[in-house]
Amino acid sequence: MLDTDVTISQTNYILGLIEQAIPDRAFIHLLNLRHADLAIIEATISEESPVAHQTVGEVDLPVSCVIAAIARRADVIVPGPDTEILPFDEIIAVTHRTEEDELRRLLVPD
Repeated sequence: MLDTDVTISQTNYILGLIEQAIPDRAFIHLLNLRHADLAIIEATISEESPVAHQTVGEVDLPVSCVIAAIARRADVIVPGPDTEILPFDEIIAVTHRTEEDELRRLLVPD
C-alpha cells in the first residue's frame, strides 16, 4: 500500500486549474458565502490604483467590507490598520455583494 501524507482538496485543485486558464484580471470574484449575501474577492493593485501606498486604515472601504489578507510576493499578510498597500499586492476582501462594484471601483479603477 502507498502511504499518503498529504491530502489534496479536489475543489482547490479544480479552482487552481480554472485560475490558470482565466486571463489575468485585476478583480476576481472568488466565492459567494452560502448563508449570507457576502462575497470573497481578489484584486491586484496596480501602480495607478488610488489605494496604492495608503495604509488599510486610510482606505475609505465600503461599510460592509473588510480586507482579510494581502498576498505580497511569497508572503501572506493579515493586515492591520497600519499595513501599507503596495502596487502588485493581491488583496483578498470580504464584502456584501451589493457593495462589490463599489469596492471594484475603489481598488481597480478603469
